[in-house]
Amino acid sequence: VFDWLADRLGGLAVPTVFLNKRQDPGQQVVAMDNRLGSKLAVEHLLEQGYRRIGIIKGPRDWWESREREAGWRATMEAAGIDSLGEFEVEGD
Repeated sequence: VFDWLADRLGGLAVPTVFLNKRQDPGQQVVAMDNRLGSKLAVEHLLEQGYRRIGIIKGPRDWWESREREAGWRATMEAAGIDSLGEFEVEGD
């Protein structure tokens, strides 16, 4: 959803819920927790004994991609794995 459209819809006296959008103040959104999803996936792989866990990221302008990367990066760093650059690839 474009921000200008969300702003216009927010000014109406009609309840509005957005799907799969970054939540901004005053907006109701139903979306997946991308950061938690990647965190849980990495934790599972770490529990299986894997340490070389990569990520194929989407474009930087996608908030979902940034959230998934943040979850991956934080979980890997919390596990003491810090040479992450070799395990990152940007997709489209």
